[in-house]
Amino acid sequence: MQTTQNIVADVIRQHGGPDSSEWLQRHEVDKPTDGDTLKLAYCKDPARPAQRMKQRTGRFIRAHLWPDVADTTLQAVGAAIDAALWGEDTSITGEGPVRELRGEDIRYAYLMSNSGIRSCMATADAQPYLDIYVDNPDSVCLLFARMDNGAARALAWTFPDGSRYRDRVYHTSDSAREVLLAYAEKHGISSKLPHRSIEVDIKDGPCGYWPYMDTFTGMDILSSTRCRLMPSRGEYQLTQTDGTCVDDSCHCEACGERIEYGEGCDYNGYTYCDDCFSEQFTVCDHCGEAVLNGDCNYLENLKINVCDHCRDHHYTLCDLCNCWDRNENTWELDTNRADLENVCDDCYHERVRTCVHCGDDFDKEAGGGLTPEGELCCEECYDEQYTKCPTCGATHSKAIGCEDCDADRMYHTAILPSENRVTESIPEQVPQGAR
Repeated sequence: MQTTQNIVADVIRQHGGPDSSEWLQRHEVDKPTDGDTLKLAYCKDPARPAQRMKQRTGRFIRAHLWPDVADTTLQAVGAAIDAALWGEDTSITGEGPVRELRGEDIRYAYLMSNSGIRSCMATADAQPYLDIYVDNPDSVCLLFARMDNGAARALAWTFPDGSRYRDRVYHTSDSAREVLLAYAEKHGISSKLPHRSIEVDIKDGPCGYWPYMDTFTGMDILSSTRCRLMPSRGEYQLTQTDGTCVDDSCHCEACGERIEYGEGCDYNGYTYCDDCFSEQFTVCDHCGEAVLNGDCNYLENLKINVCDHCRDHHYTLCDLCNCWDRNENTWELDTNRADLENVCDDCYHERVRTCVHCGDDFDKEAGGGLTPEGELCCEECYDEQYTKCPTCGATHSKAIGCEDCDADRMYHTAILPSENRVTESIPEQVPQGAR
């Protein structure tokens, strides 16, 4: 068993304080021999061991062991030392520092306010609120701890498999709180919820009176004498301090029908029944949010529904096929044409080409042609720079003319005898710009 000096030194060290073992030993620090609690006794002058003094734990630590300790740290250190030294001391209350109250003792503890802790259930009118605790002694008790002038209390729940859970701790002193926490830990009462629900007996179904719950705020009514409590939403919410419970059901915003908890669909803070929701709303296949039908768009080629926001931010309309596609599957063209800026991936590879003269992207199906060298150019550049020879039909530069036909005429004129020359007239030249 640890001595008082070892406990004090260990707690201070655990909280980042200095090693005080030597000072504690030299000044013979211990619990007071007269039964006084929450104080440490010591020899002020080691040369006179018979002359002993007492100080409250916190003041003693700051005065002799850790002068520059922060207030919050001092509070925690003092409470931990008090709990370790007096947590199992039955001399404080005569019945042990921590008691488990059940049945009517719970009602008496609240009514008499002997814990010193204010509560909305500490009045005579509020006693029916406690029925759910009083009527279930096998499932819930009240842990109550008193240390000097301080106190602490917390509900403790017991599940069918024997596991136990400690609810929120209310306290007026850190020492009492530490004692209660130490007791709960020693007796296997966990601060972590072992199960998501617990069933208990009730009176008069949902028409009864109810306490304010810290953990089990949700309640499902199983019968007029039985309910299920859970730390999440239920048919009713136990979050009122006036003994009532909140009916968590609601009515459809469209048709007015009553909707039970867990049913219906929510939109912008309003709840709709399943039928009305399916008639008036569509779920966006991109973001998963429900939107009014008028704010949703069906992209036929993709076979999906998307809301206006997702369509405008994540999809692009192809200027060629007039179909929507995801932004990552579209191309932004290098062109000065306002009617040809974005195209889908299929159209880009099948229809879009780059003009060899101006460098702009163009739709090959909308015009353009091949240069005499067999290269592609847009319609504007083709009309400006090329035409077709009226004799042979070949494309040639307007500035140069048809070199093949011009050479052939020169040959006939200069080489062949006059009787062998072609006498037919040459067709009239087509004006420039004709195709």
